[in-house]
Amino acid sequence: MESDLESAAWKGESSERPATPLWVWLVVLALGALTIYAGYEALDRDRLYREAENARAALTRDKDRLQANANDLNRQLEDANRRNEATEAALKQSRADTAAASAQINDLQGQVTKLQGQVTDLQGAAAAAEASAKQAAAPLQKEVDSLKAELAETQKRLAAALADLAAKQQSPGAPAGTPAPSP
Repeated sequence: MESDLESAAWKGESSERPATPLWVWLVVLALGALTIYAGYEALDRDRLYREAENARAALTRDKDRLQANANDLNRQLEDANRRNEATEAALKQSRADTAAASAQINDLQGQVTKLQGQVTDLQGAAAAAEASAKQAAAPLQKEVDSLKAELAETQKRLAAALADLAAKQQSPGAPAGTPAPSP
């Protein structure tokens, strides 16, 4: 048996259902186009979102790297400041040592000049006393000899102090030696 529809189609009869109006097909077509457009728009927005996420991740990595570099540079700056302060302290100490050594040298030079003046005076007195009386010459000669020995000792200390000062100026990082005692 044939179905009613098939028999109606063979016989040229129309089916009992009316045809779908055109506006319904247009609405379905519009909704389909809108769905396709929305799908493409969603894919495009998803792509933009992924690009933005990748850019954000790259910026975060760059920020972290730059922060680490900044921290490292700050540490290096602090180390350089500490070394600079230590160098300045050593320089101040060296200047103080040099000033103390210069003061000692000036004192020793004053003593040398004074002793040389005394030696000269005593030598003149000894010559005058020798001419006038040979008996007074022996004690004066002993005094002259002792003053010459003291002068020689003072000159040795002066030479040692000058050598110490020269050594300190050539090597500012060397530990400061003890200053030569002044008589």
